Amino acid sequence: MKLDFREKAMAPGALAGLASAEHLTALRSLDLGSTGVSADDVIALSRAPFFEDLTELNLDFNPLGPGVIEALARGKSLRALSLSQCRLDDRAVVALASSANLRELEYLDLRSSDLTAVAARALVDSKLLSKLKTVRRFGGAFGSVLEESKRFGTEPEAWPRPAFWALGEGNGPLPEPVLRATTPLLCTEVLRSRPAHGE
Repeated sequence: MKLDFREKAMAPGALAGLASAEHLTALRSLDLGSTGVSADDVIALSRAPFFEDLTELNLDFNPLGPGVIEALARGKSLRALSLSQCRLDDRAVVALASSANLRELEYLDLRSSDLTAVAARALVDSKLLSKLKTVRRFGGAFGSVLEESKRFGTEPEAWPRPAFWALGEGNGPLPEPVLRATTPLLCTEVLRSRPAHGE
């Protein structure tokens, strides 16, 4: 199961509710890019029963800060993690590179982050992230160290844009169990944007 809330403003506390939803045990891909979620929201989400089974998580363009890394490290099955413009720093990336729980990670997006060669070296030297193949980044010292290491590509070989159930983007109505689980969590504007059956 895949859900896409990208650019749909999430109501305060929405992720805490999402984490307790009973119908999302099969959730594997979750896109929360540009939804305005906070670090506390992500920490709440990381306590969800389904979180350890997520394989793809997009948190791009949310003001999270470095405090979310410990929570994200609970994602033992994560293969793709997007953290572009999430206000991360070297300390956050060092913690990520030191996480034994993120051994399955293959794709990492760190664009628009305030990172230096310290963060880059942590990723290059990490023995725990042995499956990591792609690190998306911009230039500077961070990008230069990664480039010189030749360990990571800058673009994925086949990074899929999953066929998420996207609200208001023409994919039809959400499956009823998912709708029951998510309806109380979203802003009124999001619910109004959901296409009606048959449209």
